[in-house]
Order: sequence, then C-alpha cells, then structure tokens
Amino acid sequence: MFPEYQDGDIVIVRKQETADTGDDVVAYINGYDATLKRLVKSPMGLTLRALNPAYESKTFSLADVDE
Repeated sequence: MFPEYQDGDIVIVRKQETADTGDDVVAYINGYDATLKRLVKSPMGLTLRALNPAYESKTFSLADVDE
C-alpha cells in the first residue's frame, strides 16, 4: 500500500530505546540526520527500509550501529 504517509500528514513519535522489526521509526544517522523509515532487523545488522520507493533504503552492519 503506497503511500502510507502523504504530504501534510502529521506523524507523532515517542522516544524509546528499542524498536521491533516492522515498526516505523525516526532514526538519527550519524547523530544529526533524521529519517522516517521501517525497521528490519537481522542477525547481520539492520535495514531502514524506505516507505517511499523514490528513496533508498539504508543498511547497517552490527559494527555500524551504536548500542
């Protein structure tokens, strides 16, 4: 189903330490760049999957992730 979020939608977020696969998250990348993506965890790391096909998903190894 695309788009799930449309221009003008308001997204309310709650700060928390963890999220599960399939959750939509606002993630900070490199401490300053925020993005709204769907989280997909794997034993190798995690992927922030773009909700809009016009944007790229971002994959990070466990070594890349600051825990």
